[in-house]
Amino acid sequence: MFVCVFVCVCVCVIVCMFVCMCLQTVYNWQFVYCLKLWGLVLCEVSDSSLRPLLYPLVQVVIGTIQLQLSARYHPLRLHLVRVLLQLADKTGTFIPVAPYLLEVGG
Repeated sequence: MFVCVFVCVCVCVIVCMFVCMCLQTVYNWQFVYCLKLWGLVLCEVSDSSLRPLLYPLVQVVIGTIQLQLSARYHPLRLHLVRVLLQLADKTGTFIPVAPYLLEVGG
């Protein structure tokens, strides 16, 4: 129970920091790898106590994808789309990723 509360607090802190950060602070590989790590944790842990963290993580990833739409950040956005696809596959949750792939391809 303590671990779940700690993880929830960490995700909430990340979301709050996300709102306050400038673009260059969010669009770096360290932040992307952090999101990838959380995605892997939620994919691999079968404990249902971590299931409530799926929605906040998806919202942070989608918010990061939508933050800057320039072509310069397409590789970063594709890595984040991969995180969403892995989450959708492993958890059985529908996460719409087509709009983000079409923006990159179009």
